[in-house]
Amino acid sequence: GRFTGRQPAIASVESTVLIRFPRGVDRNRGELGLNPDVKWSIESHGGISGLTADLSGLKLTSFRIDGGASRLWLHLPGTQGRAHVEFGRGVERVRIIRPADVGASLDIEGGCSNLLFDDQQLGAISGGLHLESDLKGPSTGTYQIKVRSGASRLSVVTAQHVADNALARRMPE
Repeated sequence: GRFTGRQPAIASVESTVLIRFPRGVDRNRGELGLNPDVKWSIESHGGISGLTADLSGLKLTSFRIDGGASRLWLHLPGTQGRAHVEFGRGVERVRIIRPADVGASLDIEGGCSNLLFDDQQLGAISGGLHLESDLKGPSTGTYQIKVRSGASRLSVVTAQHVADNALARRMPE
């Protein structure tokens, strides 16, 4: 990987790659390449802000953030069967893009505002929420997306939806 500013500590322990950023690191930029032939389960202990993660070429089984997420752009790969995306706390200005032939279910514990889920645009909703995609053709797999707290400016869409829809192309503000 390549990083600017203070360098993270990167270590490999058995089948786990650990990346630890020094405390107080803000606005570092970096790029990390992952082997596309390996099945990946990606976890972050704590929150994430300002991350662009193009995982579209990987075999992803899960993506979990223990804390919340802000200004996150997550481009998911195709999947066979079920894969999980989970946020331990709330999300704000998060975009999740998946392939057109991959379904999604979304569960939000707590309220949400300014939600785009495929063709559904929702304003403010209090309490919990469950949505499921309605694919027009056969599905190769499904992402189960869970937000354990509230969500603001969250979009969960297909790559085809982004290509066809100007609203979905904009990063949630």
